[in-house]
Amino acid sequence: MRQYLLDTESETFKFIIRFKKENDGISPTLREIVDNTIVKSTSHANEIVRNLESMGLVKIRPWKSRGIVVVGGSWRLDYHD
Repeated sequence: MRQYLLDTESETFKFIIRFKKENDGISPTLREIVDNTIVKSTSHANEIVRNLESMGLVKIRPWKSRGIVVVGGSWRLDYHD
């Protein structure tokens, strides 16, 4: 398994953290990810979030539209690729 983030994954992860900081811990929807990053479709956003999950950076609660949980609960923007 690769140990580095692709540009779209890094941008998406940073957007998730920024969104949670600005919205009292609420996660963005896949549509909000598409509207605010270089990701072009919700299916691609879903794939990226699942990749982040497989790397252990987030957990997905599939029964919630805003169900992206940052592992460790830390929403720091000082994450390094």
